[in-house]
Amino acid sequence: MKIKQGELYNMLFNFEGTTIVRIHAITPQNGEFHAGINGSRLKTDSMFENIGVNANDIKKEQWASFLLTSCSYGQLVKNVVSGAIDKELKELGIELTPQDRKDLNEGLEEYEVSARKNGTTINPYLAVSSKDGMGMITVYRSIKGNEKVQFLCENEVIDKNDPTSRFAPYFKEKVNTPSKKQVEYAERHGVDLKKFLITNNFRIDRIKDIKINGIEYEIE
Repeated sequence: MKIKQGELYNMLFNFEGTTIVRIHAITPQNGEFHAGINGSRLKTDSMFENIGVNANDIKKEQWASFLLTSCSYGQLVKNVVSGAIDKELKELGIELTPQDRKDLNEGLEEYEVSARKNGTTINPYLAVSSKDGMGMITVYRSIKGNEKVQFLCENEVIDKNDPTSRFAPYFKEKVNTPSKKQVEYAERHGVDLKKFLITNNFRIDRIKDIKINGIEYEIE
């Protein structure tokens, strides 16, 4: 089904609950390529100097499944931390009841969410860009191994598994790390975060297709 960007915004504006969405989007690459050979900042090692490509012009195309939820970011962080505490207690042979888990979660201090810097927050998963008013959605990675990613340079597809690629000297492994605030929040509750909340943000004008509640929408 074809819909316009504004229709998708309105659909998301009225969404309540939690579901899995499948997104096909083309976005700027973000941390997957060095601008210079092995991260070098020398002009002679730069991607532009050697192969005539600005690293910022490389696009990332992906098809992946994410968690979309109207639950607040602060509550999601609390859920992660309470889950980590529950897991550590199980390793000590202590099994919490459902009521214990609820009490544990409710007993955690509130997580203070930082103000958004690039736009105005509408609800827990939707915002508008301060640059041009475009809608932006926040989702969370939920299903590993159910994704396809490729990188594009004009009409060229970049294979990051090809060591002979002209882009190979600039390949960079993107590593997700918890935010300082998440780490500090967990530490205050005696938890070493092994799993943490990873956000994925998409401008609506960069989404090509999205599947919500079993219906696939092509964005015009």
